[in-house]
Amino acid sequence: MKTQNATFKYFCTYIFSIYFSISFVYGYKVSGLTCESLKNPLGIETENPLLGWIIESDDKKDAQSAFQIIVSDNPEEIKKGNGNMWDSGKIKSGKTNGIEYQGKRLQAQKRYFWSVRSYNEQDIASEWSEPAFFEMGMIHPSNWMAQWIGDGKRLPDNIFDFQRNDPTPLLRKDWIIKKAVASARLYIAGTGYYETYLNGQKAGEYFPDSECFSPETITYNTFDVTDMLQQGKNTWSVILGNRIYPSSPMKLFKLSNEYKTTNRPAILGQLEILYTDGHKERILTDLTWKTIPSPITQHDTYSGEHYDARAEISGWNLPGSETFGWRNVVFADVPAKVLKSQMCPTVKKYPLKPIKITKPLPQTCIFDMGQNITGVIRLKIEGERGTKISIRYGNKILPDEHVDPMIIITKPDTNLLTKQGQQIIRQEDSYILKGHKAEEIWQPKFTLHKFRYVEITGFPKDLSLENIEGILFNFN
Repeated sequence: MKTQNATFKYFCTYIFSIYFSISFVYGYKVSGLTCESLKNPLGIETENPLLGWIIESDDKKDAQSAFQIIVSDNPEEIKKGNGNMWDSGKIKSGKTNGIEYQGKRLQAQKRYFWSVRSYNEQDIASEWSEPAFFEMGMIHPSNWMAQWIGDGKRLPDNIFDFQRNDPTPLLRKDWIIKKAVASARLYIAGTGYYETYLNGQKAGEYFPDSECFSPETITYNTFDVTDMLQQGKNTWSVILGNRIYPSSPMKLFKLSNEYKTTNRPAILGQLEILYTDGHKERILTDLTWKTIPSPITQHDTYSGEHYDARAEISGWNLPGSETFGWRNVVFADVPAKVLKSQMCPTVKKYPLKPIKITKPLPQTCIFDMGQNITGVIRLKIEGERGTKISIRYGNKILPDEHVDPMIIITKPDTNLLTKQGQQIIRQEDSYILKGHKAEEIWQPKFTLHKFRYVEITGFPKDLSLENIEGILFNFN
């Protein structure tokens, strides 16, 4: 009898421990996988990327005691719990971030899948995490087959040329796809700002960091454009912004020689297409591209953008559109020696409605956004062709009832003690209506401002709160 009681007691303890373990593991899992601090990134350059994850547990006091990572070159192996590129084995550590990949050598332009499981303080393993991936970039210069191209226009010769309109170029390439596309990656770099499109669809949403304009280094972006391509006619297009010009007129007198060393704005792009039958094709930036001036007549990172809608070209980034007046591009001389992937999160943009409008003077409206923001506005307006609207941005209203557009920009190399390197600039955009008796919608592409108030002058009709909305940039 005693033996039966002991057996029953042992059985109950065993069942309870299993139940406890299952319920515990159910509330302990791994999520939020990142590579180089990004979720499922493209364009990884380092051969030993850093991996990280988050532990979720019903018990906030519970912590990781060990982990195991598996990395594979195909998702099926990950589902089986196999890592044909790297299986870390069980590693005793509470670390969940900055774990260095230590497997087989990673290949350029290839995608890798990975998963991790964690052991809690009772040494009970979680389920394998949902698989994540990272995709390698170009890694080595020899993988670039494309060439730098530009519009070939001459550089400014003197201080007065800096003040004249210098329309940024539009560029396009047309070709035909005859087979079904399995995947497509676009690797692209610019010497300044740019937006790129496939069949009219914009690829990516980003704002280049300061490294994009280093004399020694230019960063490139990687975009998954598989869903943007189609069988039949295709068009790859770019609107190419100028380099960062100094915003202060006094700076210009000292910078003409420096400007000449940067040359005209240029683009480098390589579109890699994999077809469902296994064949590959590259579409490159080369001399088969065409160019024409854009409606952006001037722009600067902070001081503003000036746009003449009368110069718009309907369907410029769509297949089958007329290319009369477009001319051949030229090879561009780009002095930067290093191309590296721009590993930063996508810029998030959020709409923000103004809360108040005042009309202190004739043909002058001031919109109050209700808070200080970094971004631009989206203008919605209808009027006569050739009407020029001035748009000033600022954080305060002057005694004369105008917005104060002057702000101080602190550059990365500013001496915080002496303030040397700070720059005072004027924030102002302008827009010239095309006047087609329909609502015109415009948002600056290659500038951003710091402001609460927006002053619009030069428009003869009454404006309302519906005529603008703020576009808040979130760089986090």
